[in-house]
Amino acid sequence: MNRLNLGLAVCLFSFSFSGQAAFAQDVGTRAVPKAMEKTKSKRRGGAAERGPKIRSEAFFRKRTRTLVNDKWRQLFKQLKKIIASTPDSDPAKPELYYRLSELFRERAAAISISAYEAEDACLAKADQEAQQIACENKKAATVKSSQKYRDKAIELYMYIAQNFPQYPRLDNVLYALAFNYQQKGQPDKAKKIYSVLITKFPRSQRVPDTLVNFGEILFQDGQADKAARIYKKVIASHKDSSVYGYARYKLGWCHYNMGLYREALGDFLDVVKYSDKQRGGGRNKLVLKREAIRDIVKTYVHLAKATPKKALTFFRKIAPDQYLDLCERLARLYSDKGKFKRSNQMYGELIKVKKSSYRVVSYQRAIIENAESLGKQVDSVRELKRLVSLWKRAQKASDAEPKRVAKDKKGIEALLRRLATQYHRQASKTKSDEDYNIAYELYVDYMKTFAGGRDSYDMGYYFAELLMTLQKWDEAAQNYESILAQKPDGEHSKDAASSVVVAYKKLLNIKRSTTVGSTIKGGDGNSGETVAAKSISEPKQKFIEASKRYLKYVRGQSIETDISYDIALIYFDANQFDKAIPRFKDIAENKPNHELAVYAANYLLDSYVLRKDYTALNQAAQSLSSRFAPDAHPELAARMTDIKQNATFNKCLQIEGKGKRIAAAECFLRYAQEFPESKYLAKAFLNAAVNYEKEKQIEKSIRALMLIVNRASESEEMPKALFQIAKNLTNLAIYGSASKAYEFYAKKFPGDKKALTALQNAAFYRMGLGEYDKAIENYRTYMKLVGKKDKAKAAEVYFSIGKIYEQRKDWIKVVSHYKKFLRNNAKDGTPDLEIDAFTRIGNAYWEQSRPFLRRKRKDWKNFDMLNRAAQRAYNSAYQVFTALSLEQKKKLTSGIASVSEARFRNGESIYINIKYRTKLRPRLYRKVDKFIKAMVEEIKKRGTLIESARKIYGEVIQLKSPNWAIAATARQGEMLEALSSAIYEYPAPPSFTEDQQEAFKGTLTDRAEAYRTQAIEAYMLCMKTAQELQWFNSYSDNAEKRLSILDPGKYRYNAEVRATPSNFGPPTIAPPAIRSLEEYAK
Repeated sequence: MNRLNLGLAVCLFSFSFSGQAAFAQDVGTRAVPKAMEKTKSKRRGGAAERGPKIRSEAFFRKRTRTLVNDKWRQLFKQLKKIIASTPDSDPAKPELYYRLSELFRERAAAISISAYEAEDACLAKADQEAQQIACENKKAATVKSSQKYRDKAIELYMYIAQNFPQYPRLDNVLYALAFNYQQKGQPDKAKKIYSVLITKFPRSQRVPDTLVNFGEILFQDGQADKAARIYKKVIASHKDSSVYGYARYKLGWCHYNMGLYREALGDFLDVVKYSDKQRGGGRNKLVLKREAIRDIVKTYVHLAKATPKKALTFFRKIAPDQYLDLCERLARLYSDKGKFKRSNQMYGELIKVKKSSYRVVSYQRAIIENAESLGKQVDSVRELKRLVSLWKRAQKASDAEPKRVAKDKKGIEALLRRLATQYHRQASKTKSDEDYNIAYELYVDYMKTFAGGRDSYDMGYYFAELLMTLQKWDEAAQNYESILAQKPDGEHSKDAASSVVVAYKKLLNIKRSTTVGSTIKGGDGNSGETVAAKSISEPKQKFIEASKRYLKYVRGQSIETDISYDIALIYFDANQFDKAIPRFKDIAENKPNHELAVYAANYLLDSYVLRKDYTALNQAAQSLSSRFAPDAHPELAARMTDIKQNATFNKCLQIEGKGKRIAAAECFLRYAQEFPESKYLAKAFLNAAVNYEKEKQIEKSIRALMLIVNRASESEEMPKALFQIAKNLTNLAIYGSASKAYEFYAKKFPGDKKALTALQNAAFYRMGLGEYDKAIENYRTYMKLVGKKDKAKAAEVYFSIGKIYEQRKDWIKVVSHYKKFLRNNAKDGTPDLEIDAFTRIGNAYWEQSRPFLRRKRKDWKNFDMLNRAAQRAYNSAYQVFTALSLEQKKKLTSGIASVSEARFRNGESIYINIKYRTKLRPRLYRKVDKFIKAMVEEIKKRGTLIESARKIYGEVIQLKSPNWAIAATARQGEMLEALSSAIYEYPAPPSFTEDQQEAFKGTLTDRAEAYRTQAIEAYMLCMKTAQELQWFNSYSDNAEKRLSILDPGKYRYNAEVRATPSNFGPPTIAPPAIRSLEEYAK
């Protein structure tokens, strides 16, 4: 039970005990204890959050030799002498400069490294924030002292880069130059040089470090989103790099600063996993893992779904040796962030884990502080009482002090009793739910802990009184029962005996009808299945016992009738009519003037209806009619009149329930004839129709439904009857009449939810019958009904009209219709429809252009005019597709097939130009070099044209629409084969001798064979794709034919008839995905 929920429903009635002053108190005026003392609570503050502890220069600092001053000076002097004696033309000169610059860099780095190491040691000992700042300041001062060596290194790096551009290790020089600028605090210069390095040396081993440093600059500049893109590039392309782990770590911090905490958590977890998998790694590996784990806690705080309950398991998995410390830190961070509830949840989980330790007391103390910070009195008190409970349990802990256990025991009982009675009295004045709930919680804890104690009798009574006020009837009844058992003749016993009856009555919510009539849904004529008796629950049994106990105080009084009525209601609700009927009958027949008598009469009739004892029902109606005057009880009298026809209707239902459907149908029709004014007239016709239909007597079912149309047209069954008539006509395959019936239904009931379905069905059947105009009319009516309520559906229906014009091959109307759709409806429809519309417009123009292409003498003028219009439409379809987001593209259905067809038709335009309008025509120059040049240009020109078409067909393949992907692959094969044939047939120069011509032909054969091989590969891919998808069309068939011709020894044409899907079939190809020709060839 939710202890905070006081929203229990108030009963629909209250006891009416005329003149019975001896009965229980009103629920609203319960006894309350005397006022007690109050307690106080404390407040707490929060803590600031720190940023990441490590940066790139601390993580992947280049290993540096630590040289004492004398050794460094000695090496420096030696190098200076060698450089001075080496001419600039010597290839070793830049290497000497580089070694000298590295010597300066190593000196600067050695000083910096010592500064960082000193800072780490310092921070390990620092407990206060001021000490941590001092550590950082000391490090900064030391690092600053290294700048003079870094400046020297920078000068040398610049000199090498400017004077020795061919130096093989120039990438190292540029990296070192940029890195030192970065270390010097000049990020803009560093970025420029990093960019040059990446551009000029994309394969350099320095690229990963360069990218990470670049990202570090962006990150420090507050451009976390841009830095994230850099780190992602390192992660994706440089997994074996030594900076991979740090890049993953910094990506986590980018996501953290961008508020993408879930992604940040995943990054930090990956860092931990990566660190665990790495061999070696030394200090950097340990530091990286430590900081990642630390930042996981910080990130965890921000994740709504990362609950404290999951934290223990989560942190135990990633850090089994320190997970409890991490969870304690998490609890503190929750509190610091003002997430007191989550902090308490975390402490609660820690209490579960460390339940045998006395530390749970300190955890619970933190919980109380959080509750006080929330400012919710009820939570503070609840946590305080929970602290007492935990303290009780913790007294057995090995680290608990016995003296403290003995000292606190005495105060616990007084604390709970004082707080419970204090808030009880306070609640009685303020009527505050919060005060009532506090009192309730404290009473519960007191009664559990100190039951049987010196004050438990009084506390139990006051608790029961509070429960009555809170309408917690079940608990109140139990507490009153306990009081009566504890002291049968105690000072509170008499009130408890009356109150327990009230409590049970409220608990059971025994409803007394406020209107005269049947309480059964559907009335006397529709009682449904025979109900089975149910067992009476324990609370109801206790109510009966309590009522009998209370009767010794009210025997012979009017209230005795009320109690008997309530008991009868309990038996009625349990379907135990044999026990309910005598009590209702006694009240109705022997006490007809009592205010409950008319209700008892109705329950008596209901009992007979539910038992389906219609004989007894009629007898009771006769008996009661003489006791209740019609003018005084008109509703009951009217019910008596209805019983006869309802009993007859129920007899028909009983026949139906036995499975005798024809007999039941005839019974319902006789009922309608006998009671033409019955309110169940239409229902009787409908039941007859349903029974006939289930027995497959459709014609009789239709006749019964027509009786509703003719004799009960205003009934609620009328729409059902009309719709069912249409369905039955459909079952009889009388589609013309079914269409008319559906159309009549939609016209008669345009506001009904089935009207749209009716119009859709009518349009579908009209189209099947070839009655296109009527189908269009139905669609237009559908759109009028939809109106502005469902613009998306209206757009879809209007779009469908265009398909009718397509079936008619009325291409001009197709174009006009879909253009109008794009102007007026596309914005309300799906991207699929918009793409489909443009493609269908293109197809309409394409179909009009085809006759000009089929002629023996091509009519290129008219073809080009229509083809241009078609291509514009296809291009528009493709543009709509490319403008969609990735998510929108994933949701496309028919749009994928449509854009694939549109793009395919773009390629077809080029294909037709290649096939019909351009040829590989030789120019027979006598000069061989001129002939060869002209030939190469012709082949290259034609190859370029083919390649432009192949590019488009390649895009079609990538769209993965089966029909068009197969078509595009086949087309590529056809173009490559045609080019191969043209090269084979190319004539030799006229001036060549026979041997030269033979050599020339051999050369062309090699070149042609390459295209022929590619053509075979394309045809093979076409067939392989078709076979994998079980999707065959004219293009795959042609590919199979061409393979059998090009390589008859290996391929044979299978002339079997395969199922050919429509052009707009399933929109996407199931795995495996279609591959490119190049990929397949490899």
